[in-house]
Amino acid sequence: MNGGALFFSELSPLVQYEIKAGNVLHLELVRAFAAIGYESYRLVPGLGLLAPFQVPADGYLLNLFACKPDAAERLAARDLLVGPPALPNGDCPTSPQSTAYSWRRALTGLPYGARLADRWERGTGSGCADEADEALVLYAVSRDAARPAAERFGALTASFDRLTRLCEQAPSPARLASLARVAREFGARSVAVGALTQLGRIAEPDRIDMSEPFLAPCSRFDSVHPRERLGDWFRAAA
Repeated sequence: MNGGALFFSELSPLVQYEIKAGNVLHLELVRAFAAIGYESYRLVPGLGLLAPFQVPADGYLLNLFACKPDAAERLAARDLLVGPPALPNGDCPTSPQSTAYSWRRALTGLPYGARLADRWERGTGSGCADEADEALVLYAVSRDAARPAAERFGALTASFDRLTRLCEQAPSPARLASLARVAREFGARSVAVGALTQLGRIAEPDRIDMSEPFLAPCSRFDSVHPRERLGDWFRAAA
């Protein structure tokens, strides 16, 4: 990097660099890039965009990206880079009662959602259940390609935060499954692995509580029909 000082000062490239070697996180590289006017960003896998890098870093993070403000503006104009997360604007309903992004619209069209829809309707309630539903609404907002990238990232961040808190307070298979899916797409792979590890300890498929709406922990299983073996489908997805 020192040998390319002239290159970095005269040009404005988007740079991908390795921040982790073995188990060592080289934060000095973040500071070195910042010293020459380059801010560092991480990839948000589920949205395919760059977001500001923050410490602490995910345990699986290997690479970062760095660029100057002018390059960041060009990428932001193409919805490929965002700033700090912000909740969606007021025209975007995020309550569990909203129909535009509710689980009834987002999940019941999937094979497993159609199979569980009646059970989910009977299990709707209040309190933590409402917060879990809100996390699913926010995730659905994040998947809406018609909305600006900044709003989608803000919604994904909020969904991740809510599910993390819920699984710390009252973990259940359904909430852990949703957390594993959202955490991976958010880029918090350590959290996703932790949720999947907890799910892996479930020994009896027939006793898995699926009375609450949830995201399949693996997107491939959105299209896999569970038939009459819901427990086996759930474990395979995990």
